Amino acid sequence: MKKIWNILRVGLLLSLTLLTSSCLEDFFEAEEEYYFEMKDVQGEWVPTKNSISRWLKNTGATNTVANYHLTLREDGTFSACFPGPLIVSEHRIDHHPENWEWSSVYSYEGYYYMTTQGAQLSSGKGDIVQLWGKISEGNPTRRGTQLDLKTSDRSYIKGKKRRFRPKKGEDFDLFFFIGDPDSYDIFAFERKIESSEKIETTPNR
Repeated sequence: MKKIWNILRVGLLLSLTLLTSSCLEDFFEAEEEYYFEMKDVQGEWVPTKNSISRWLKNTGATNTVANYHLTLREDGTFSACFPGPLIVSEHRIDHHPENWEWSSVYSYEGYYYMTTQGAQLSSGKGDIVQLWGKISEGNPTRRGTQLDLKTSDRSYIKGKKRRFRPKKGEDFDLFFFIGDPDSYDIFAFERKIESSEKIETTPNR
């Protein structure tokens, strides 16, 4: 009886050790997902095919799709050309983005920094890209807006559990939440891929 009890006790200790190790690994991985630096987001970004199809198709904006972009520079400045609803806040009063004027296009330039939800200033690292600058209306107006980070469809591996927040070194998109917050509608931008670059993709299942 004592021998059986010792075997059960060893098995229980091993199980607890494995469980603790797994929890710690998940904890540190989760922490890592939320800390990105400016150097991680620098470069050229363009709307994803899904965003173009969902929001710009058949809106009168299709002939200018190629002009939409976001450039995040090493010196902390940015320039962009966005569909108006992404930065003109009065559109957000209507929680139905399909009613918004997607054919309007604005140039937007200024500076950016990384931050976290609820932070008032730059925290050096974060999971949000905060933009602040001037948009090209009749009278140039200063406006702020922000893009969040999410795992890119290009980083999906068959059989691997999908996560919303990316890890360091993983391909990711920048996106705006739009419309009713409960709808989880987004307008996303992906890194611009040059024709010489090859990306291996695995379709979502």
